[in-house]
Amino acid sequence: MRLQPAFFLLLLTYVGLFLAGCDAPEPRTRLLFATGTGLIAGNQSVTGGNIVSTSVYAETGSGNALKNFRITCTYDNGPDSLIYLDSTLNAPEFGMFFTFATRNVPGKETWAFTISDEKNAVYRRKYTLTTTSSNIPRQPFYTYSSYFYQKSAVENLRYFSLHDGTTYPGYAVQNNPVIKAKVDFYFKQQTDESISLQAMPGSGIRFRATALSPADFSDTRTEEALVNAFATSNAALVEELPDLKKNQLLAFKTGSKSGLIRITSFDKAFDAQLKDSVLVRMRYEVKTQK
Repeated sequence: MRLQPAFFLLLLTYVGLFLAGCDAPEPRTRLLFATGTGLIAGNQSVTGGNIVSTSVYAETGSGNALKNFRITCTYDNGPDSLIYLDSTLNAPEFGMFFTFATRNVPGKETWAFTISDEKNAVYRRKYTLTTTSSNIPRQPFYTYSSYFYQKSAVENLRYFSLHDGTTYPGYAVQNNPVIKAKVDFYFKQQTDESISLQAMPGSGIRFRATALSPADFSDTRTEEALVNAFATSNAALVEELPDLKKNQLLAFKTGSKSGLIRITSFDKAFDAQLKDSVLVRMRYEVKTQK
């Protein structure tokens, strides 16, 4: 039996009335990575010990709120994740400029960013960084390079682990005892022009100033030389060295591990509010027994 045109007109009328009576679909929660120069938004290879950033933005629809934001890292496809940030929220939107340092050893780091809302919906984005480094197991000791960097409460890379040459942000160390236990020393900005080196409480590390030159640091190529740098220094054994200087070489010992820290440079940037150049970061290098 053939349907008449009038039937189709009636059917379309009912469909239109049905759709008009339905509410528009509510916007879903979204978790996004911003793209741009210097921002990580997907899988890529980076140099070990590199400082990188990701810009994260999340939003939800009306009648909903974001409740939790978490950042975790899994190393070398291992079973356990390291929690960098676990933050409670109560807002329709959230944004963060996340700055972190990769390990100073070769491997893979999977960074996951998770947000949940009050309807218990969970949204997740992640990427994997492949780190390259000359610090391989057959090397007699490791050589690291990193920065002390303190721009804000979120962007502050202060804490250092000799195990894999990772620099950790302050909030991650303060909020996660697992990360805190990895740290050997940290840097503290005492004034706008002064930075000190501090032993992490409980780490057992001790420092000695030395008369060694930057050339001596470059010429240190054996474990014996690292041990001797600490043993032959006549300086006092301390847990803190204030007012660090460019090209200063500091010897350290923690347990059976000895090493050297070289203060490489101090970088300044112009502050529009102060109308003056201010210290924003300090580069340093580390040679350490494994």
